[in-house]
Amino acid sequence: FAYEIGYYKATSYVHQEPKGIDYYGKFNVILKKENGYWKIIFDADHGEIPSYLYSSSKDLEDLEPFKDSKVIKRRYR
Repeated sequence: FAYEIGYYKATSYVHQEPKGIDYYGKFNVILKKENGYWKIIFDADHGEIPSYLYSSSKDLEDLEPFKDSKVIKRRYR
């Protein structure tokens, strides 16, 4: 099994708001490897979150902030 938890930003464009309205949320994805292929077995989004959670998150490939042992590690539920 493998899983990923993260934040996303979606922008909705409507006639009354030409600049768009931003929404922020959290997602959970669980995958299972079957016959050499990864299959999504669970995919869920969870309501709106404050924009600062999205803005303060790191890209999956951005491991530099975690290489220093003095950096406080965060745990997410």
